[in-house]
Formats: sequence, C-alpha cells, structure tokens
Amino acid sequence: MTNQPSTDIYALADALVRSIQGMGDENDQALIQEWLAADKDHERIYAALMEHKGSSDVLEKLKAVDTERALQRFHRRRVVEEKQRKWVRIAVAAAILAIAGLFIIPIVQPRKKVNGELAQQDVRSGDIAPASDKAVLVLAGGKKIALDERGDTAFAYGNLLISQQNGRLDLKERQADEIVQQQLITPNAGKYSVVLSDGTTVWLNAASKLIFPNRFSDRARVVELEGEGYFAVKKDAGRPFTVIVNGGSRVEVLGTVFNIKSYDSNKVRTTLLEGSVKVSKDGQSKLLRPGEMADVKAGSIRTGKGDIPAATAWRNDKFMFHNMPIEEVLEELGRWYDVQLHYAADYRQQQELYNGEISRSVTFDKLLAMLELTGVGRFKLQGRTLYITPMEKL
Repeated sequence: MTNQPSTDIYALADALVRSIQGMGDENDQALIQEWLAADKDHERIYAALMEHKGSSDVLEKLKAVDTERALQRFHRRRVVEEKQRKWVRIAVAAAILAIAGLFIIPIVQPRKKVNGELAQQDVRSGDIAPASDKAVLVLAGGKKIALDERGDTAFAYGNLLISQQNGRLDLKERQADEIVQQQLITPNAGKYSVVLSDGTTVWLNAASKLIFPNRFSDRARVVELEGEGYFAVKKDAGRPFTVIVNGGSRVEVLGTVFNIKSYDSNKVRTTLLEGSVKVSKDGQSKLLRPGEMADVKAGSIRTGKGDIPAATAWRNDKFMFHNMPIEEVLEELGRWYDVQLHYAADYRQQQELYNGEISRSVTFDKLLAMLELTGVGRFKLQGRTLYITPMEKL
C-alpha cells in the first residue's frame, strides 16, 4: 500500500501538461518522477501521454487552456477508514482528461482480462448530448404545445398570446378571463423558464413541473412545483407568493430569489439567496434569511447554512457536487442526459462522499470516462440505459 504523497494533485496535473507541451522544468520533472514511482500503472499512462504529445489536436487543446481555471475538480473525501486507493492515478488522469479533452479516454479507459489477455473494456456505445431548452406547455383545456430551442416564435391560442425566446416562455391574455391552471413540464434532458403574469420568472431544471394560473387573484399568488425550480419573485406586498411543493410543503414569500429542489418526495430543500421566505410543513414553520437553507424531511424542518454555489450551479450551466453520495451524483446526471440507471445486484452503496465541478455542456461519454477514473464502478451504456457494476467485477 502506498502512502499518499503531500504533492498537490493539481500541481502534478499542471506539471504533466507542461511536460507534454515541452515547457517543463526541473521542478515539474521532480513531481513527475515522484508520481511515476508511486505506482507502475503511472508509467503506462505517462508513456501514452508522451506518445500522443505530437498530435496537433492535443497540443492545440493544451496550449489554449488556462489550467488554473479550466481544471475540473473531481475528487473524493473519505467518510470511513479503508485501504488507500491509487489516488494519484485517479486524480491526475481525471485532471488531464478535463484539460486535454477526449484524446485521453482510450488511454486511461479501464481494461479487463478476457481468456488471460488484456482487452479494452467496452464501456460505451455512441454518445449522448446534454440537456437543451425543451418543455411541454399544457393549457387549461388539455392542449399540449411542444416548446424547444428552434428559435423565436410567437402565436395566439384562444385568449392567450404565447411567445418563446431563448428557452423562455411568456404568456399574456388578450382580455381578462376566468382564472385557470396551466402546466409547464420539462422532460429528462430538458430545461425551460417562464415569466408569470405578475412578472415573476421561474427557471425549471430537467424532469420538473410547474403548475401556475393564467393570472393571479387580487389577494394571493400560488403555484405548485415538482422537481427543481429557481424563482425570482416580483415584489408585491399585498399579494404573498406561495410555492406548494410536492403537494405538501409550502414556501411563502413577498419578493425574493430562492431555489427549491424536490425530486425526492420525502425531501425538499429550499435555499434562499435574497429576501426572506417561510417554509411550512404539517403545522411547523421556519423563517429563512439570505444564505440559509431548509430541509423538509420525515415531517420535520431542519435549517442551516445553505450551499449557494451548489444549489444554483445548474442555473450557471454547471454540475457542482459537495459531499454527495455517488448514487445521487448519477441520479442528477441521469436526469440531465435522460439516462436510466441500472445497478448490478452485487453493486454495494459507496461509503464515500464526492465533490466535483463539471460543465453541463460536457457530453455523457466524457463524463463517464471521468467517473470511471474515480473507481466508483464500471459503466456500460446501451441505448439510454447505463449499467453499473462493481469495479472488482471483471
């Protein structure tokens, strides 16, 4: 078992990149030699990197990258005592993959033994693009209108003027009518936003639903949410704004900015950015201040300091995982890329929490390669089903 060196893994990744670029110095070589001595597998990775260093595509990608800013941080925090894994190989390979792009995937892709010989493991077939602007608008009479990113459109339907522009829906009535409910539904691999009749804007993440009226009453503003939504509520002291979440929890505001995540019907998390909100459930209620969050779970409300960057990362086209089980990481990826997860019967829940920051525009193929490098399991993609087996299973 190798003890973990004190070398910063990102400094090591930078040293490898500079070495490939032909700009490495003595300090870089010292770091690389320490890494090479830690595990013989590192020699194979290094040899493959140097073999590909003459590729113009690789060099152009590397030279164009600001490694301090572009490095994707995907590392692990241990929560139980266990044997040290090949942490340097994992971290550096993942970092190089993020910096240099797809060229490293066939080099560091895990291998399996077949009839006593090494063979490349077929972990993927094809590739899947990330989510895009798409949703379905369901009008009061049941009429469904597909919304997508094909450009700006505006049209009339009955008493409604409907326009969509850059993934945002705007509905206006041509004349006052009775109050009726409408739905905006995003599928897996979809996202969309809507401007409500009071000027409030709601952004929906993938696999979410917002139920809202064509116009609000004179006394209150009430909408319903399933999934995840980011709200920028127009201030109106005379009409409080209420979000009913999964038919149970209630979030009440006047004018504020907040995020609600409620994919799990047994857990609802509200994170407040601006203003104030009151979170209620079964007769209990808690008042939040900016920077705080509330978790509603098992009939109780727990409040604390919110993780604003992680809660709102999806609005900035990023995945950000802080101390998250890998199963929850994969669930979020599954919603974004519209992929179903299938765990092998002998796959055991990981006893580690993961941290990561990755662009949401990365293709699923690249993400799988990065995840495999962490040692969480082996992946095989068939159609839109991802099969996950233990790393030990060959």
